[in-house]
Amino acid sequence: SEAASGSIEAKPGVKVSDARLVLPAVAGNPAAAYLVIDNQTKDMVSIAAVTIQGAAKTEMHTMEGDSMKPVDRVDVEPGTSIRFEPGKLHIMAFELGSDLAPGGETEFT
Repeated sequence: SEAASGSIEAKPGVKVSDARLVLPAVAGNPAAAYLVIDNQTKDMVSIAAVTIQGAAKTEMHTMEGDSMKPVDRVDVEPGTSIRFEPGKLHIMAFELGSDLAPGGETEFT
């Protein structure tokens, strides 16, 4: 599978890096998205949802053993970072538009 890169604007004190969308090997299957959220503020930052331009729907998931479980909210403690990565916490993107292509760019919100 190929990755499309994404750029993210975050609120002051919150840095988002290493954002990437890994497109499925089989058209029609969901894609997976990964990123790092670094909270440099003095307050908890809560992620309730992530949208990806070109995907009809997204869901945050985590792996528990061999099972994928939905996650309603991700809390990032002050002065810490959270990594969305393969096999752990990640974002699934469903019903991908044809404008998402290997080597392309999209927007995460």
